[in-house]
Order: sequence, then structure tokens, then C-alpha cells
Amino acid sequence: ETYDDSGNLTYDGLNHFNYDAANRIYQIGSPSIQYAYDDQNRRIKKIAGGVTTYYFYGMTGLMSEFSTSSEDSNHAGAASSDRLQYRTGEQTGTGVLMMAPDGTPRENNRVLPFGEQWTGFTASDNKEKFTTYQRDGESTSGLDYAMARHYMSLNGRFLSPDPGHMGADSTNPQSWNAYLYASNDPINSIDSNGGYSQRVGSVDTCELGRGAITAVYFGVYRFGESGPLIYNDTEPTGYDCEFPENSNDNAAVGQGQVPAGALGRALLDEAYTKAQTGLIRPMCANLFNTTGNGVGPSSILWGLFNDPHFGRVEVGGFPATSMIINNVRVNTTPNATMSNGPLFGFNANGDRIVTGFGPVLKINERFSGNAGDLAATLAHETGHTYNLFPFLGTSRIILDNNSSAAGVQASIDNQNLIRNNCRF
Repeated sequence: ETYDDSGNLTYDGLNHFNYDAANRIYQIGSPSIQYAYDDQNRRIKKIAGGVTTYYFYGMTGLMSEFSTSSEDSNHAGAASSDRLQYRTGEQTGTGVLMMAPDGTPRENNRVLPFGEQWTGFTASDNKEKFTTYQRDGESTSGLDYAMARHYMSLNGRFLSPDPGHMGADSTNPQSWNAYLYASNDPINSIDSNGGYSQRVGSVDTCELGRGAITAVYFGVYRFGESGPLIYNDTEPTGYDCEFPENSNDNAAVGQGQVPAGALGRALLDEAYTKAQTGLIRPMCANLFNTTGNGVGPSSILWGLFNDPHFGRVEVGGFPATSMIINNVRVNTTPNATMSNGPLFGFNANGDRIVTGFGPVLKINERFSGNAGDLAATLAHETGHTYNLFPFLGTSRIILDNNSSAAGVQASIDNQNLIRNNCRF
């Protein structure tokens, strides 16, 4: 095997791989297989075997694809291949059985834990052989396209290192391997976009015996300070779900006390550093200050964390919220919010006074992700600063909320845009 200076696999003993400036495969072997991508890091074109395939995306991901293959361009070809089918999956999302509307099996798709072929695949137009990845059968290496990078099931690893160490978690040594799939636990974890792993069937905070605090209270946070976070505003009134009797969280949290399990300063510092590193990359920076005559996102994030005259960052509890979307109850409690709020200072007598108004970033102290997840959230909310204060410039991050299905979808789209371009 050989690698380039960026850590990308360039030869695996079977194929040569060529990468663009964003570390995405654009060509494989000779005669070559070629790929092209859009500005959101999504593959939009593939040329293989003389056939060109175009990919089109909607709000929820890949929406449709069109091919120049003469086999499918006529009525008979389309009628034989473009049929409704039902997909039965297992816990990681791998479709193990594809069925026709009348229940006739069309494909029995069995794979080993890391996606290697277990039994021979029945002829089928299904390209999702392993979890939600797109299997590129043209290359002898058997690659899967995972959005952020390509995955090789034969080796159980990605061809490129973790983009921006997005999935690295200082508390989990398994995550330090930049090529690893799903923290080396493919039975209980998945990596839906090639960026970071998550546990299969993650339960909400109440099922874990941890709930959101019903009162809103915040402690001001500044980057680089020492000592614990101090919560010194409103005393919480209770929790939104019951806790085990032996849970420390069941105790009353008084003024100035930090709730057990609250978001810590070390994770915030790590996330802030990751966010700043990502925001200076061209693909990420281009999402913000799109007119070019405003303030850069890195400067805005610095001001939020370091300049009390510009804005402030707070950490605290959020009231738990949920709604029914497509007949399923979805947890819509925000990880963070951005608002136009008061900024504080002190007068000559030492009294706390309002000195003006500016962007206020509030982070949920029950944030459940790692530093990469929080870095993406910081970049996401930085984008909303442009929405609230147009004099700072413009942004491709659109307004979202947690009070409507459309607002929740907008938030998901914003987060995906950040993930695909900033690669924390």
C-alpha cells in the first residue's frame, strides 16, 4: 500500500487512487473511473465503463440518479429495472432483504460485520450493500461511497483519514485512529457519513435516566479560563422526567452549583479549537460572509468567546421539547441557540449593568456529542449570527427553529452543510 502526504491511500495493490485538493477521490485506475462533486462535498457525477451517472439531492439526501446507459434509456429497459421494492434492514441500516411488491425476494444481501460480502449478491439494482453507503462495484477494490470519504469493506477501514479529526474524542482512544470504521465496533455503531461514529439505536436522555432541566439557567463561559463553570443565575425548578433514586442528578441543584454530568470546560475548549481550525479552511469559510465585505466567521466566533463587548457564550439547561413528525415523536430540544440579547458590564459602584445588545450563544449543558459534534454546532450557530446581524455579512446557514417540522428540517440541513464542508 502507498499513501500521499495527506494520508490518502493511493494504491492498495489493485487500484491507483487520485485525489483532488479536498482529499476526495476523483479518479480510479486506468481505464479510469471518474467522480465529480458539488460545493457541499456531495458526489454529483460518476463515469465508469463508458456510462455517466448523475446524482441529484433533496432535503433528506440523495433524491434520484440518471444514467446515460442505453440499457435503461428505452421503455423496455426502464420497465424492467425501475420498480417499487421494499427493503428490510437490520440494526445498522444494512438492507438484508429486498422484496418486490408481491413479496417475492429480489435480493438476499448478507454481509459480514465490516461489510464484506458473505453470500453472493443476487443481480439487483440495489447499490446500498452496507449500511447506507453506495457500493461502487466498478472498481475491483469494492469501495463504498460514504459522503465524506470512501470506505473499503475488504480492509474494514476508510481510504482517507478522518476529515479534520471530526470523530476524535479525547476520552475514547479507539477514535484516535483516523481510518477506523465506527470505533471498531460495527455491530453496535455506525458511521452514517464517513465523518464520525454513533451508537446504534441511541436512546433519549429520559431512557438513560437523565433528563433536561425544566428551568432555564446559564453560566457565562470564556475560552481559556481556569476552574469549573459556575451557574449563577436562575435556580432550576426540577426535571422533565423521573430519575433513578440513586442518581446524583435527582438532588436539587442550588445557585452556583454545577449539575452532575454537565458539559465541561475541557470539552468546550477542545470544540472551540476544532471550530476555529475548521472555519479557516476555504470550503468551510466560503459558507460564511458570502458577500466578502463583512466579518469572517473565525473573527465572529472569537468575539463570542473572548470579547464581552461583542457577545457572550453561556452554558445551561434547556426545557425539553418534542413534536410529532411523520407519525413519530422526535426530540427537538436544541443543542444550542443564537439570539440577540443583552451584554453586561459593571459601573463604578460595581453594579452589574446592561452595556448594550449583541449575539448570545447558549449551549445546552446536556450536550451529548463529542468535541467534533460541538465544533459543528458552534459553526452552525456562528452562521446564525449573520442572520441576526446583517451588517456582519451574509451566510449560507438559513434560519431554523425547533417549533415546526420545517424549522427542524432546516436545522438538519444546516448541520449537514457544516459537516460536509467543514469536516470537524
